Amino acid sequence: ACVRECPGGCIPKDKTVKVNLAGHEVEWADVDMTKCGQTFVGAEPVAEGETGDAYIEALVAEIGTNFNLRVATSDSLVQLASIRSGVLRVSARELLAEVEEAKKEMRKHY
Repeated sequence: ACVRECPGGCIPKDKTVKVNLAGHEVEWADVDMTKCGQTFVGAEPVAEGETGDAYIEALVAEIGTNFNLRVATSDSLVQLASIRSGVLRVSARELLAEVEEAKKEMRKHY
């Protein structure tokens, strides 16, 4: 079920890892941790030859006015495309500051 349900296709059906632990053979799927990490944070794969900026510009144009979307980039062309599409933009530096502030808040409570 996990292989079938993985949203990023990070768990292969046919590739496993086998080890012997205290005389017991244990086997599990050889999870692509890079792909898993990217899927976990919501990253989207881009087509071969497509840049991340081009992907963001196309996505912003497609869904920008229909969703509450913020684009974090320091690239001025991507910022301009975001503004044109009605998307809120935040620079990478501003996003980092927000993340650091959120970490501080979480540490207070957990």
